[in-house]
Amino acid sequence: MKKKRKKSTRWGWLRRAAAQAWKLPDVVLRFVVQWWSTRPWTSLLLGLPAIVFGLALLAVEPLHSRSLPGEWARRYDRAGMAALREGDLQAADVYFRRVAFLDEDSPAACFGLALTAERQEDLPRARRWMLRIAADSAAGYPAAHAWLAKDLMRRKTPLDAQGARVLEHHLLQASRSGAHALESRVNLAQLYMLGGETGKAVAQMERAAAERPALQLDLARLYALAGRSADARRVAAKAGEFFEARTQAEPDQPQYRLAWASSLVLQERHKEAVQVLTAGLKLADPEPFHKALGAVYLHWLAASTTPEKPNAARQLEFLD
Repeated sequence: MKKKRKKSTRWGWLRRAAAQAWKLPDVVLRFVVQWWSTRPWTSLLLGLPAIVFGLALLAVEPLHSRSLPGEWARRYDRAGMAALREGDLQAADVYFRRVAFLDEDSPAACFGLALTAERQEDLPRARRWMLRIAADSAAGYPAAHAWLAKDLMRRKTPLDAQGARVLEHHLLQASRSGAHALESRVNLAQLYMLGGETGKAVAQMERAAAERPALQLDLARLYALAGRSADARRVAAKAGEFFEARTQAEPDQPQYRLAWASSLVLQERHKEAVQVLTAGLKLADPEPFHKALGAVYLHWLAASTTPEKPNAARQLEFLD
């Protein structure tokens, strides 16, 4: 009998708890209804703007925290470039200084500040900014090297040997960038030609002509100067095909016709060159074609006579 009472005591609290659990939903429902009907909703409405603002901050904060400083630096850099294009130099200066604050090692900040200084006509300050990221004797930011090379070339004073070496360095570093490679190689070819380094000039122009067919004529001229006559005629023939097509497509553009005639001269097809130039005399400005015809006739004369075996009749014909 004693054992029975203990068993009843042991499980009695479970039965009572189960009985109360069935009543729990009804209790909760009555509490919610009572709470809802007794709330002062005016206070909630007054505080609603603050609640909305707080929720908005909670939504924005994770997005802001996921934006790394590098991403903000890129955004400021784009904004600075846009401000430069629009002529707002003060805004550009602010944006690029923000880039420098977010990323001290970013060359974009120095480059942007240099461009801003250039637009403000402060070239000494622009050069100082550029030299921070593109030294005269080390590899740096290709766009800054391209700017410094142009800065050297546009100066009125001729370059000495040291200046030529610095210019070569900047052009070589600028050619590492796809955006500046073509122009840098053309300028390098010209620099090497001025220095008498024909082989280096040809190598640079070969790479440039592979990207732009219009430069094949310049390459053919370099081959001729280097004494590579066969290569000069071969490349001149390709240039002639290119400029002939452009002349037929745009017959009113004199530069294409003049280049076509030059390619024919390099192939020693002087008579055809004269015909091409003679047709250009009908254009609005015939003066360039008169000069080009004179040059062709002189070249033709030099090619057909020699000092050892002068042909007086031929010389008179050309001079006439």
